[in-house]
Parts: sequence; structure tokens; C-alpha cells
Amino acid sequence: GYGGHGKSSNELFVLDFGTALDEKAEEHVAPKWTKPVLKGKGPTPRFDHQSTWFPDKFVVIGGKDNMVMHGDTHHLDLQTMTWIEDGVGVPPAYTREISNHQLSAIESVPNFKMFCLTGKKGANDFLNHVEVMDCGNMVWNNPPAIGTPPCAREDSAMAYDPKTCKVLLFGGWSNRWLGDTWLLNVSPIIGPPYACSKVVPDIGPVFGESEITIFGLQFKPGKIEIRFSAGKNEATAEGKFVNENEITCLTPNFEAFGA
Repeated sequence: GYGGHGKSSNELFVLDFGTALDEKAEEHVAPKWTKPVLKGKGPTPRFDHQSTWFPDKFVVIGGKDNMVMHGDTHHLDLQTMTWIEDGVGVPPAYTREISNHQLSAIESVPNFKMFCLTGKKGANDFLNHVEVMDCGNMVWNNPPAIGTPPCAREDSAMAYDPKTCKVLLFGGWSNRWLGDTWLLNVSPIIGPPYACSKVVPDIGPVFGESEITIFGLQFKPGKIEIRFSAGKNEATAEGKFVNENEITCLTPNFEAFGA
């Protein structure tokens, strides 16, 4: 947890869950709060900001204090517990000053995608935007969202369902308390839980039966089907799991398609 609500703070606390999430633990270890010693210059004291996490980084964006609203971004290196102040790892500022927004970094391959939704950019100036940052190149963009969006609001609740690749947005404040629920399908952005980088060899005979190796990231054992296509024609082959970075298969026969 970072900072506070209703008063400016820049304290950081860490909760170790102990064995609370381990149903098979032989010995009980109670959850415990600690206050780590941090290095570097972190965010100024604030409230109404948002934070999230992606591998090895803790993120704080926006918020306000008793004087101004913020649009800055701060990354804490979780390996060294150091706020990143210089070098190529310095995060860019957010696209605007913002507070009371929703922020979540969602696992994607090869890089997590950070989503920022709703919030406000000034007194009673609410937002209903959707912005996404690739956590690899740290560039924000505005993907087109299909359908009628929810009304602009702040102080909503947001969650992500990895089974359906949908972001859930509930309620919030827009000069009145809201109790509506919205779904945003982000599967075109998140993509599948794996990535293919290359195929070796990348050319072969049309009668098939040539072994190929597909290289990529985060492959998992189980039933694997590989689809081959040529124009409107398709054929499927059974894949064999080698490791999380390799799959092999025998190419299908495309002679019937006149290839």
C-alpha cells in the first residue's frame, strides 16, 4: 500500500501474507505488515492517486495534494527498493494530470499492458477514457473502444477477469453515486497467454510431413493444435510440447488445395 486517502502521505507499507494463501502449509505464519527502507527520491506526499505492479516494478501515477493535481509517474525497482530517477528506465509522465482514476497492469506476452480508466482531470471534470501503456516501451496510446462508453466518472472500482479477457468497471461518482456495471473486452490488446516469434524451417513441401519447430514464449503442456493457412484454405496439425519456448509438429498436406 502507498500513500493515503484524504490526507497527503508518501509512506509505503508491504503486507506479507505468510501462509494465509497456502492451504497446504504445515505451519501457520500470520500475515505481517512491514515498512521497507526505500532509496532514491520518490513521489511527493499525495492522496487520490493509483498504484499497480508489473514484474519487478511498483507504479504510482497521479493523485493530488492540498494544492495541485499531479500527472507524474514513478517506478519503484522491487529488486533494490529504489525509486528510478535516471537512465532509460525512467517512466514518462502520464498524458495529463489525473486523480481518482483506475489503474491496472495486466499480464500479456511479451510485455504487461497497463490500463488507466476514468478519474478526473479537474474540479468536477470527470473522465471516461481508456488508455493503455505497453510496459516494455512505456508508450501510452488510446485504443478505439467500440460501443457506448459509461458516463464520465471518478472513484470507480475496477477488476480484470483473465478467463474472459474483460475489464469490469463498477459504480463511481459523477455528481451522484453510480451503481452500474460495465464490461470492456480487452482481448485484442492482451492477446493469448503465449507468443510465437519464429518457425524453423519457414518453408517446406506441400505434401507435408516435415517437422518444424515453433519458437516463442510461455508455451504450456497440454493439447496443442497448430493451424496452417494458405489463402482461404486451412489445415490443423497436432503440436508437441518441448518446453515453454519450443513446440514441434509435422506439417499437414496441402496438395488437395492445389497449393
